[in-house]
Amino acid sequence: MTEASQLAFSLSKRAEDLSGGVVGDAVPMLQIASELGIEVMLQTYRDRRGKSNEQHPESHRVGDAALIYSQVPKIKLFRSSVHSEEYLLSNFDEEYLTYRERFSIAHEIAHWLCYVDHGIEPSRVGSKDYWKNEKLMDDFAGQLIVPSKVVQKRLRSLGSDVVPNIHHIFGWAISSRVSVNVFAKQFVRVFDGIGFLLIFLGNGKHRGVTSKIIEVVYSTKSENIDIPNSYSKIMNDRIFNIVSDTDVGKNIKLCGVNFREKLGGDYFLSWRKQEDYRQYKTRYLDNITGVFWTSWAAVKRIGNSSKESNTLLDRMQTLE
Repeated sequence: MTEASQLAFSLSKRAEDLSGGVVGDAVPMLQIASELGIEVMLQTYRDRRGKSNEQHPESHRVGDAALIYSQVPKIKLFRSSVHSEEYLLSNFDEEYLTYRERFSIAHEIAHWLCYVDHGIEPSRVGSKDYWKNEKLMDDFAGQLIVPSKVVQKRLRSLGSDVVPNIHHIFGWAISSRVSVNVFAKQFVRVFDGIGFLLIFLGNGKHRGVTSKIIEVVYSTKSENIDIPNSYSKIMNDRIFNIVSDTDVGKNIKLCGVNFREKLGGDYFLSWRKQEDYRQYKTRYLDNITGVFWTSWAAVKRIGNSSKESNTLLDRMQTLE
């Protein structure tokens, strides 16, 4: 086992241990930080015009956090506001935190555990290992804030003959007080044969011709499903027209879907329109006509990743 894989295993075990005694769906991040002896501070700031600012002198993006290594370790959250103040948060302030701030706390806890358990400090921005190590911290944060037992609980609540889709993920993410992509990423670790794409619909140039393009902004999927990766594009008028016709669709069966110029697979597609997408940027489109979260469930391979695949989806009604 390599050093990186050993660290990943250690962090995964720590995430499981820290969330093991949690009751309910929303893991209390301030309580966990407190149990580890970490203080959490919220620093609000304003720009010269007294308006929200996209940058902060101590943080590269709004909502980011900084871990301060001191005798009493501190996690400092940054939030734009009309006032510039600093607050020490208590366990009773959990509901005051945004979803992103909760994830940021989990991410910084990972850095602290790397330091106290392994003597590893964060990599410098721009170093060759920076993004690799940041991914490890994000993986820990996801496992801590959405434990596998929460996903299993949600699956049991559906029953054995119901296929989960993006509409379920939205509701479960709210209950866990995390973003949709954070919950979806943890969900595919437990449930096999499903994936989730955040897509842009619009027009853009493809081989010199203006065409309908589906741009994949974010992708997360289980190992045994062949759907596109993040930052790719889908040239498929059939899918484009189906999704763009309505704001919401649920478990529509598509046969022979061809993503990469090879034999297509059969999927159940669900989608819902996404209103707020300002944090994302398009790579391929000249104009955006729609933004959707979608789920893709493989018809012939779906289920708990720890068990053999089943064909429950074959018993579902096909929606025309």
